[in-house]
Amino acid sequence: MATMGRSRLRWRLAGCSVVVFALAAGCVPVSPPTGPSPDAAPAASDPRYVADGPDPVGITTLQLSDRKVDVWYPAQPTAGPTDTDDLANVLPPSLAPLIPAALHLKLDLHGHRDAAPSGGDHPLVLFAHGIFSWRDQSASLMAHLASWGFVVASPDFPEYGLAALQGTGVPFLGDAEAAMDRVVDRLRAENAGDGLLSAQMNFDEVAVTGHSLGGLMATLYASRPFIKAYIPLASALVPASYEPDATHGGATKAAMWIRATTDATHADVFLPSAADDSLGPRAVVSIIGGGHVGPFSDLCDAGGIGVIPALAYAGIYLPDQLAVVADDGCSDPNRAAEAEVVGHFVTAELRWRLGLDPQPVGLGVGVLATLPAAVTYTHNP
Repeated sequence: MATMGRSRLRWRLAGCSVVVFALAAGCVPVSPPTGPSPDAAPAASDPRYVADGPDPVGITTLQLSDRKVDVWYPAQPTAGPTDTDDLANVLPPSLAPLIPAALHLKLDLHGHRDAAPSGGDHPLVLFAHGIFSWRDQSASLMAHLASWGFVVASPDFPEYGLAALQGTGVPFLGDAEAAMDRVVDRLRAENAGDGLLSAQMNFDEVAVTGHSLGGLMATLYASRPFIKAYIPLASALVPASYEPDATHGGATKAAMWIRATTDATHADVFLPSAADDSLGPRAVVSIIGGGHVGPFSDLCDAGGIGVIPALAYAGIYLPDQLAVVADDGCSDPNRAAEAEVVGHFVTAELRWRLGLDPQPVGLGVGVLATLPAAVTYTHNP
């Protein structure tokens, strides 16, 4: 990718302008990191992680003082259907009564409630949901990761999530990083305790991912010293305070950006400069088609019309800036295959970076020929 000077750009999302900086390496040469090439690994072209993994999946909910955290984990085999939640249950109390009975939609959480764990010492993945969304927006992806050996924790972020629908402007992160710190502290306490999640997590192997605005959150949170890798989904925005130098912890971590070429936000205009700013191993996965929510979340799966359109149908006021992304990609005929590609790359990258795979699996460019959807992919070591 070509190196470009630092320039001030304006990102426009359906009439809402947010001024950010597209950062670049400037005149500082960036040497590619050394290490094993994913193209040379024995399983470089193996699309192993397209399908769900061998572990059954459990789900449990932690209640913090100001938010809930859903945690997916490898579990012992459990009979019966996976747990569900109702759309009305995830809305703020002031909005939930507005949902008509016909729109009390069941949302599949893709895990068995409080199932017995299958083992312990799993790498930990933190997830940050998108704007005007909630902790379970990508439950199928969270469960997919758990089926391949991870514990995955996804908190609500009322700072910019569904609760912010009651506001008058566009929310922007707030103290979400500090909130994630509190979530990690609670997970450490659960790991050290004698409850369901006792001894389940390995805090030496931690990564963070997130969707849309949550991808920016993941980029910022990657500066925490215990984070080994980060994966922004449908997001390549970096704030003006993010400095691309060796002193910024996040800039040196392994990064993988996954985007869709038809994302209505066009946030990926920042992707080349964001990748250029990364001083560590980096990769870019581009789904040919997709959309902003379709391949990355379960937001399309509420009654076949999507969560946000369902709220609009119920007469709940929605900010205009949501219109462009509310169901972007939901009608894509290849959405299921595109979601499998996202699951493969997120899983493959994290299993390698967090030590579950001694060599990369399915991260060579040759894997493209075997994937179920059209994709381009570039990487350095």
